[in-house]
Amino acid sequence: NTPFRLYKHFTHEGGISSPFIAHWPEGIGQPDRWVRDPAHVMDLMPTLMDVAGATYPRQQNGNTITPLEGTSLLPAMRGKQLAERTIGFDHQAAHALRKGDWKIVWSKRMPTEIKWELYNLAEDRCEMHDLADKYPDRVKAMVAEWKKWSRHVGVTGESGKPF
Repeated sequence: NTPFRLYKHFTHEGGISSPFIAHWPEGIGQPDRWVRDPAHVMDLMPTLMDVAGATYPRQQNGNTITPLEGTSLLPAMRGKQLAERTIGFDHQAAHALRKGDWKIVWSKRMPTEIKWELYNLAEDRCEMHDLADKYPDRVKAMVAEWKKWSRHVGVTGESGKPF
């Protein structure tokens, strides 16, 4: 995933940054343009439901259904900027959290002691300059946010226990 760091399977940009190409002449605002808003695969269902004018059900056969985590990308497709949001990642012991231009990342390729890295993606999209030592308070706050997110979605460590 050049020029990004690492590749699929990791939560560095090389593993999670992928293009999304949409073709819908009647529905997309201005054609042939780039949208740079961060998005996630979890945004596809809300987007398709938005396009269809559908509502996600709250219950099925008397059982409560877990709400969708994503957000519709339809406004971005129609030329509006998406609201800034926080996106959590976990894939086979590789963790990350993106909040605006800031991102923390931890990968199983690192030593056994968890050491989160911090990047400002607006200035360093290829994640070459770890800023964790320079901004320890930001790292601490973002790690707390990642842990809260991980408990919410049911991420567990290798022990099977939540973080």
